[in-house]
Amino acid sequence: MPPERCPASDGHDTPCRHCLNQVPKGAPYIIVAHRPFSGLNPYAETGSIFLCVEDCAAGGPDFPTRMLTSPSYIVRGHSSDERIVRDRSSVIGTPYIPARCARLFTDPQIGFV
Repeated sequence: MPPERCPASDGHDTPCRHCLNQVPKGAPYIIVAHRPFSGLNPYAETGSIFLCVEDCAAGGPDFPTRMLTSPSYIVRGHSSDERIVRDRSSVIGTPYIPARCARLFTDPQIGFV
């Protein structure tokens, strides 16, 4: 599926997956379909990601709190064979996401979040 170029951003709800900031107000952006899984299974979802059209500096290794503008998100723990570990996935309040992810990464059943 080819990327789609979108009209100027309102500065909200379009977090750039490269710089980890919201696409700046008045700036165009691209939507790309992304499937971060190597295999196919019922949990191998494809989702949309946003990218700044203009050059932007890559975000650092810190947790991308600049992207997280909603009050809550689904945090899913996946096994190393790319399956959702059902009892390790839940909707969680945004302020609690870093701690939840840190705990998930100590779980031997979890390959990625």
